[in-house]
Amino acid sequence: MSHKTSIIYLTGKPGVGKYTIAKALAEGNKFLVCDNQLINNPKSHF
Repeated sequence: MSHKTSIIYLTGKPGVGKYTIAKALAEGNKFLVCDNQLINNPKSHF
């Protein structure tokens, strides 16, 4: 079975709502949100 994969990359200045938009897109469309801060700084989130 073949599945299409898409990546939506949100960029912008800090505090403009990128993460809020990503969560809204994920909720309505079964998207996975990958937060770059979690990848870049995993110790700060645990």
